Amino acid sequence: MRQIKAGVETIDRARAKKLLSLNTYKAQRAIKRRQTEILVRAQSRGEFRTGSIGIAELETGEKILVNGQHQCTMVIQTGKSINAFVEYWFVDNAEDLARLYSTYDGTPVRSLGDLVRVKMFALGYDWPLRIGALVVSAARVNLEKRLDRIQTAELLVGLKREGTFICEILEGGENSKASSHLRNKAIASAMIRTWMACQTDAATFWIAVRDGEMLKKTMPANHLRTFLLTNRCRRDPGEGQIRAILDREYQYRCITAWNVFRGDGKMVNPKYYPTHKVPAAR
Repeated sequence: MRQIKAGVETIDRARAKKLLSLNTYKAQRAIKRRQTEILVRAQSRGEFRTGSIGIAELETGEKILVNGQHQCTMVIQTGKSINAFVEYWFVDNAEDLARLYSTYDGTPVRSLGDLVRVKMFALGYDWPLRIGALVVSAARVNLEKRLDRIQTAELLVGLKREGTFICEILEGGENSKASSHLRNKAIASAMIRTWMACQTDAATFWIAVRDGEMLKKTMPANHLRTFLLTNRCRRDPGEGQIRAILDREYQYRCITAWNVFRGDGKMVNPKYYPTHKVPAAR
């Protein structure tokens, strides 16, 4: 992407309406009435400063408003003009457009969910937003360096097949509650690792952990399912828990059960110690 031009412009009601007609980005978040009301009150008190508006131009010549929808809505409601710094950008493709959208972070602050949504749209991932957010959280579990929201959303690149697998497991049950015990970043991270080891076996194993059908007491999927149904990942012990369960233990138990499943298939309840290393998925 590249900037075409930028400068301060006066945005009156007519200009605001024209800009809002460009608010056609399908991944854009909805206009929030509460945020518009906050801006209206700020303007009435004389506290609204110079606005910030961003416009993207595609190769087709189409123009899209990527920032400023609440400011324009405020101007339309009050009829009072504002000065705004308006930037015009040329974008080469859908990923460029998503990247430009992510660089604007006004009020309300664009959440990780907002950035994941536009990245999924740019990449053509048709998962629910909750799956996209879980996939990037899972990819971040074992990273040593901290990532900001933009960097975290970028982790979606190259994870289409892994994310599709997680989506099929978590969204493929009879209802969303059927997989509620699997909706955890550490568990999703383990799911990705098992899928990379053997895609066919990973589907069989995680569907069994999800549904619990035809499981015998000694089966590793049954041991893991029972553990996940009776524990939640939290830093402090919850009701009915005698200790906290953290990401590392979830990964250890998931991969251990998987490795037994890939071996002789019989398992005794494994003990976990914080010094245990998370094994490699076989």
